[in-house]
Amino acid sequence: MKGFAVLFRSVFGPVLMIWVAAELAAFYAVARVIGLGGALIAGVLTTLFGFSLLRENANVALNRVRAAIQGTTPREGAVAEGLIGAFGALLLILPGFLSDLVGLVLTIPSVRDDLALKMRARPVRRGDPEITSIDLRPGEWRITDASSERRRP
Repeated sequence: MKGFAVLFRSVFGPVLMIWVAAELAAFYAVARVIGLGGALIAGVLTTLFGFSLLRENANVALNRVRAAIQGTTPREGAVAEGLIGAFGALLLILPGFLSDLVGLVLTIPSVRDDLALKMRARPVRRGDPEITSIDLRPGEWRITDASSERRRP
């Protein structure tokens, strides 16, 4: 628990403080343009929009679970897109116009598609691709029957 407190103070604490300061500055800027009442109403409306998006994402996720139970599989990246959409909805629910802006961007289908594509697992490249051979001395290798060898985990 002590390590988490140090990590929070050293990394998350300053980032959180900067984010809160940026949110307050954004609220002040919006309130100067549309007034305090308009800024409060806009904040409430984006929160309600976030709740409706979260509900929609939950229904889509439930339909995907039903489809998986019935034996049909969702298209590739559908789960990641759903998670990105849910995260966007959560950002809309949080108070603050910067989080609302990021949440709105994450609700755009093309943005979700691109992020889901980037989140897909990529093959791990091991070693140097330039190396085409490895030189071993006679005592460093042996001939084995591949069918009798068990692979080690």
